[in-house]
Amino acid sequence: MKVNPNFLGRLFTEKELTEEERQMAEKLPAMRKEKGKLFCQRCNSSILEEWHLPIGAYYCRECLLMKRVRSDQALYYFPQEDFPKQ
Repeated sequence: MKVNPNFLGRLFTEKELTEEERQMAEKLPAMRKEKGKLFCQRCNSSILEEWHLPIGAYYCRECLLMKRVRSDQALYYFPQEDFPKQ
């Protein structure tokens, strides 16, 4: 199966892709820890302590319109392809 060209260069949550699409994508942690602080890998926002869920995970409030990103989940990335040479 070929990657949908509209997916190239974009980050997706697990629920936005089929199992087959997830297998073709690069899997990344949804958040990274830097100098003791959490940052969203999708929008690079700093995650505040108050954004803690009862299940123990954190979520990014800045990404809510694009689907919630949680610290215990992954993001899936399809690398951008080079433009064809002319």
